[in-house]
Amino acid sequence: MSDIWKETIEEAFAEAEIEATQDQMDTVISAAEGMHENYGLYSGSDCIPNPVHEENKDLKRKLRKALDTVDDNRHWQDKHSGMENSRNGWRKRAQNLENEIERMKE
Repeated sequence: MSDIWKETIEEAFAEAEIEATQDQMDTVISAAEGMHENYGLYSGSDCIPNPVHEENKDLKRKLRKALDTVDDNRHWQDKHSGMENSRNGWRKRAQNLENEIERMKE
């Protein structure tokens, strides 16, 4: 028998002022140990996935997908912004050349 179960059951009996023989105490301790060892079987947690864990996995997957989409959009925006800056630079250069041509005509 595990010491923790022995101590726990003996303490519970003492607090509840329950008198028991050592054989009775050993029976209760053994039953508590057995229940603890088989808790997963009784509760189904060993056999059935915990719905909270499954929901968390699903939410994490959706979050990763959303973050990937945001990263893709940022990449596209950065690329598009760079192209826009480049186009504006060419427009400004063309305007400067046109202004220079006009000044030469004068």
